[in-house]
Amino acid sequence: MREKEIIESVFQTKTPYRKELNIPKDIKFGFEIEAGVDSKTKTDMAKQFHNLDWKVHSECSIRTSDSIELCSPVFDNTKSTWKYLKKISLLLIDRKADFSEASFQVNVDNVLSDKSLMDLFKLIAAYEDVIYSFSKGNDAYLRSVVCHFASSIGHLVYNSMHKYDEYSGINKLYSNKRYMINIKKNDIIEFRTPNSTYNALLWQNYVNTFINMILTVKYKKLDFDKIDSYIEKFKNPYYVSYSYNNLYLDKALEFSNIVFDNDIDKLYFMKQYICSLPKREVKKYINKMEDNYGRYYFKLN
Repeated sequence: MREKEIIESVFQTKTPYRKELNIPKDIKFGFEIEAGVDSKTKTDMAKQFHNLDWKVHSECSIRTSDSIELCSPVFDNTKSTWKYLKKISLLLIDRKADFSEASFQVNVDNVLSDKSLMDLFKLIAAYEDVIYSFSKGNDAYLRSVVCHFASSIGHLVYNSMHKYDEYSGINKLYSNKRYMINIKKNDIIEFRTPNSTYNALLWQNYVNTFINMILTVKYKKLDFDKIDSYIEKFKNPYYVSYSYNNLYLDKALEFSNIVFDNDIDKLYFMKQYICSLPKREVKKYINKMEDNYGRYYFKLN
């Protein structure tokens, strides 16, 4: 599907909750869902989720109310998993928890060699502007504490490439909850950028994207000349890129073509990415594409 057709499909094609994703069943994953709650709701939720075999903790990063962190059991990509998680989503909706300043983490089995793991860090650093915007989900903004608990890895990766040996500079990404990715001691890769949400469709999009990123660096031949050129901006030690509302549609399309092999996954990714951006910016981009491709029309709901 050409770029124009992908953008058209974003506004013309529905993307319902899926029964299964286009990822292997043998790669396990789990969630950490944070939320703000009142004390009574926290007590009730703790009992309810404990009975469902979830681990329940408080969350120190949420300052506006009492807090809860729900750590899921281990899942795989099956119809029963996603049917179960849809029910969990409905439980959270019923509880009326506050997700406005909370985060959602996806934990995935580490199936990568040290070399491929470094390639994953490079991929993330190169496209972090796209990843941050995508991670807003359906929200208008990325939570304010993201710079403290899911911060950029760009400078670490750049320094590893240019100032240290290839691996020493990224040692901070191990057992460290400060950055946008964390390699846990139990050999789990934790993706930390998304805003928290009760929306099970967003859960699917995050799992699908992050696992496909892992599979990309494990199995595909990447254009590291381009990837390294994007990372060069971190040569400036003061450069910070928390791109909440910036429009990088060309780069997002490029990322989706790298990470996903089929059009339906590209559509789900781009729909979430585009619909989290200001409509006026999307309209400007569409007008530019109309000039390049000839006249065609989109309906922005």
